[in-house]
Amino acid sequence: IALSDDNTWTGDNIFNESVETGGGKKVNKLLTKTYEDYFVNSGVTSNIPTNSAWTFSNISGSGVGAMVDGIDGGYQITCSGGAEKSQIWFNDASRHFNPANCTIYGIITELSGNATNVFWGLVDAIDPSTGADSVGAYNANGLLNIQSADGTTRSQQSTGISYSEGAKNQFKIVCTSANLKIYTIASDVWVLRVTKTSNRPSDACQPTFWVNNGGGTSGTGSISYGKIENDT
Repeated sequence: IALSDDNTWTGDNIFNESVETGGGKKVNKLLTKTYEDYFVNSGVTSNIPTNSAWTFSNISGSGVGAMVDGIDGGYQITCSGGAEKSQIWFNDASRHFNPANCTIYGIITELSGNATNVFWGLVDAIDPSTGADSVGAYNANGLLNIQSADGTTRSQQSTGISYSEGAKNQFKIVCTSANLKIYTIASDVWVLRVTKTSNRPSDACQPTFWVNNGGGTSGTGSISYGKIENDT
């Protein structure tokens, strides 16, 4: 189902396709599910991206979201006032990504507020800052981190890559049943930065982009590309 010219959605549920294997024999093949979004401004003023699959939610406070009217501006969320948290997510409508067998791609930016936290990845509940099952990239203390939670405990490991204000951070996270690996680009090549084995999620999850002005001052984060695919 194509949701817009720039966003694609492959399948509403994981399903089997009957395929020919030779000699007239057919077997069921599990199809891969992919969500991809370029967060392109279509000229529509809205607090959610053009793709109608998203729902904007203030977890706490009164943050605001909007498409950026500019080249490669993406979608941004601004939180102001004491420790606000806001996000776009699929509102529990499509919790079908397998966090033990998927790949997450993203380009996220901390635009202002040096204590602002930005997250892109998967979560099985509304808030990835809790212990709810989740996995994704998360900036903290000026560094890009990989974050995960197993339903009880949330933890992060630093990639050692600086997360400078205003700089776009491109990454991919490969999730398997054994570990979580985060890569960043160096000289046009994906470079493994961290292999995380602790607090890995197991519940089916859904995409989310989340911003928290952890320091209590106004902060803005943006996402300009996101892709998540089951690797089955």
